[in-house]
Amino acid sequence: MSTDATTNSKTKPASRKPSLMKRLSKSYSRSGSSLPHVGPLRIAVLGAGPGGIKAFQGLAKALASHPSAVDLVLVSDRDYYFNTVSTPRALVDPTGTPVAKLIYPLRQLLTDEAMGSNLTKRVLVGRIESVGTDRRVKVIPSAERNTVEWIPSPLSGADDGSFVVDYLVVALGSHTAFPSKVPVGGIESAKLVEQFTGAATKLADEKTHRVVVIGGGLVGIETAAEIKTAYPTKDVTIVAPELLPGYPAPFVKQARSVLARKSITIIDHVRVNNAPGLLAPTNTPSFRPVFVPDFAVPLTSTDPAATTAPISVPADAVFVATGVAPNSAPLDPQAWPVTDRGYLRVTPDLAVEGVAGVFAVGDIIEFPGKDRVGKLAFLAGEQSKTAVANIVRAVHGDSLKAWKVPPFTAVTALGRDAGIGYLPGIGTKLGVGAAVAKKLKGKDGGVGLVDFLKESLPVPASA
Repeated sequence: MSTDATTNSKTKPASRKPSLMKRLSKSYSRSGSSLPHVGPLRIAVLGAGPGGIKAFQGLAKALASHPSAVDLVLVSDRDYYFNTVSTPRALVDPTGTPVAKLIYPLRQLLTDEAMGSNLTKRVLVGRIESVGTDRRVKVIPSAERNTVEWIPSPLSGADDGSFVVDYLVVALGSHTAFPSKVPVGGIESAKLVEQFTGAATKLADEKTHRVVVIGGGLVGIETAAEIKTAYPTKDVTIVAPELLPGYPAPFVKQARSVLARKSITIIDHVRVNNAPGLLAPTNTPSFRPVFVPDFAVPLTSTDPAATTAPISVPADAVFVATGVAPNSAPLDPQAWPVTDRGYLRVTPDLAVEGVAGVFAVGDIIEFPGKDRVGKLAFLAGEQSKTAVANIVRAVHGDSLKAWKVPPFTAVTALGRDAGIGYLPGIGTKLGVGAAVAKKLKGKDGGVGLVDFLKESLPVPASA
């Protein structure tokens, strides 16, 4: 111990750690917000994707030994997590990767309650109708449900799904066409299995010979490659304005090489015209695969210098794999810092701009700065660690710390026999990234990457 420290200990009385309410008052006064209600510390995580689940788990661990009562709530429009990373493989290999293995009940998050802990964990199943900047959350029944469901029991005074919290993690994620993601609003797991299995069966039919995938991003090229690898006699075509827009040129070149080797046709510099047969049905929140013999996918060139372009491309099946859109509908853009595209602006420490006590992670955020921040499950999980740590710091009245954007990394399998990868420091050199992709997803399509949940739905004997 230094001389100064020894001197101070003799001349100054021992300091006492301020009470929880004083620490909260200090934290909130700095942000200009009023003091939260007196009672248990309430924290809610909105969304049960990788970022939301890992935030919920991280907060449960960090606050398990908290000296006073803590209510922790995870809100989801369905009572399960769906592993979207593995959907391309499950679509073509329903026996080796049955869709049931991609569905993880959320109840398992509540089974490890520590004895004597002041922490109470809950899951609320319902559709989030609105979220106020005062951290008031209103949840209504999901699709196909008559009431909201609290597991195992309601938060005090919140039987109807409306409640206020002290801290909020917005992890609402994004949406795109089924089967790449589950439709927003909720769908029962049995119906999801039925619809997914139906699409896989129609795809396997020998009459489905020509397959068109709309979208040239990672999901689009992976879906096309999985289909061609599983069904090499089918004609598979990718149509998109650009292949892997925004990705490094060597990575795009590597992808083109693998796709060409698999005899997958790429029609780029085009967009798909609006066609009634491709539009999502009324009151349906997302596109579904289209299985119509000799369907003509209408195209328009996006290259002003082009003199000729295909008018249409024939298909027996069409899969929509266009870019994701953020699930920001519950956030009033007049009150929340939402961009024109629906993304939620955050500061470097993942706090929502100008909104006290609210953090955000995953696909829904727009992170400041010039560095590219991808919309990947891995990044959402990494962001959740920082959000959890910063909530704990805020509770203790400590300064928040920024999330450090990791170097750009991208790996994906293109069928069980190929992959592409771009790693920090080496890019695509030596094929290391491609080897990593095959190791991570080649065997099971990435089912093993879900290491934060253990129990999936039982696989039917006939699967």
